Amino acid sequence: MSGLRSRLYLSLTLSPLLLLADGVLLSQLPSLAQEINLAETNVAQMQPQQQRQQQRRQRLREGNEHLVNQNYEAAEAVFRELLQDYPQDSLLRYKLGNVLSAQYRYEEASDAYQEAIRLNRDHALAYNALGNLRANQGRLEEAVSLYERALEINDSYVEAMQNLGRVLAQLERFATASQVLSEALELWLERDEIWKALEVAKLLEQVNARRGLV
Repeated sequence: MSGLRSRLYLSLTLSPLLLLADGVLLSQLPSLAQEINLAETNVAQMQPQQQRQQQRRQRLREGNEHLVNQNYEAAEAVFRELLQDYPQDSLLRYKLGNVLSAQYRYEEASDAYQEAIRLNRDHALAYNALGNLRANQGRLEEAVSLYERALEINDSYVEAMQNLGRVLAQLERFATASQVLSEALELWLERDEIWKALEVAKLLEQVNARRGLV
């Protein structure tokens, strides 16, 4: 930007009959001015958008902090406020679903998760969360389908894998549950998540006991 201004200033101090050092005629000076104006316009347009995105990220962090601290009403208020500005944001719909589910408002949470999926058909987190909701409601077959869909999107989504194994065990599909849980255990160990690996190992032992393998 400063380089363009310097060229324009120096050019204006020369005789109209002279050429600029780089061979640009003085008659072409308006194009330099237009270039400067265009650059300034682009910067001016970018700044409000960047500020808006920064504000969104800040509010999203605040909502997440409220959720972690179990301040559910405050978290819900933040996510609903953000959704007024970003109604097509599937992540915000998913976050709202988590807050509603934590408050045992399962039907509202279900609607939020389904809306997140409608906005993003590959929203693995929303499929897994809705699967958890269906499992808690005793709708185990639906939960299985939702977990499987999450794993189709992300085959290393270990939380969905673990949840699928648990529900399959509840449905007494022990062979499949054992296979799924074994894969989940391997992934947790690869990630050095020892406590989560121990949790899966305990469940896997129970499943294999039901199969008569231990």
